[in-house]
Amino acid sequence: MKKSIGSKFLAFAFITVLVSGCAPASIPTPPTSAPLPTDTAVPTNTPVPTPTTKPLPTATLVPNDNFNDNAINNLMWSIHLEGVGPTLQETDGRLEIFLPATSTGAGINKVFSTGYWSKFHLVGDFDIEVEYQILKWPKNNGVSIGLSVLPGGSVERARWGGPEQGESYGTNYFQSAPGEIYDLGGETRTKDFWGKLRLTRIGDEMTGYYFRSGEWIALRRGKVDTSPVEVSLLVWSGDKNYISKSPSNDIQVIFDNFIVNQGNLTWP
Repeated sequence: MKKSIGSKFLAFAFITVLVSGCAPASIPTPPTSAPLPTDTAVPTNTPVPTPTTKPLPTATLVPNDNFNDNAINNLMWSIHLEGVGPTLQETDGRLEIFLPATSTGAGINKVFSTGYWSKFHLVGDFDIEVEYQILKWPKNNGVSIGLSVLPGGSVERARWGGPEQGESYGTNYFQSAPGEIYDLGGETRTKDFWGKLRLTRIGDEMTGYYFRSGEWIALRRGKVDTSPVEVSLLVWSGDKNYISKSPSNDIQVIFDNFIVNQGNLTWP
């Protein structure tokens, strides 16, 4: 299935289409603790934000960020903000993201989001991960928490609003055209309020993982573009998915310990 979104948003879904009504050396072979599930039908959600295309930087470095300095690393990240309401800050050694229930979206898809977008690019094969923790997570919130690359895809922890409400980990893979949904699926139901998300790319194959009981569990593999990619840590939703606007429905999510396990990078 395909759907175009605005130039400011990366359509990654843990699941991504709008709900009606309401992703140096070769990296190791990804874990194969269990057979990868076949694609299943998944509920639709709000397209993930995409940044403006930027010139490819030069120089090489491999970054990690544990957010312990309580300030944005301006060499690594820029702040992404879309819509009205979302805020973020580094505090208590973590990246904290807040989506008020009064948030309103921007653009055709009425999306609101915030998070970090990388100033570096990953080149060739890579392996990245990040921790997340949910502090406030009301029913029917329609929010997605994503580790994403553009072009490429995302791995997400999501909750959908509306008649198909549910919670899951999922993947959303793309080919070279930014903003086009390419390969949506790999859904696994969950109630996790803490976890880790991971993306690997080997050649033209990307795999999304979630972490449980001390091991990485592969969601699904998919074919992707092999171009250099930017990385994002984002939390997002949209006017049609974020159903209730009462103050008790504020969203609060934390990112921590972003790690590049392996990868070649270019830097501005």
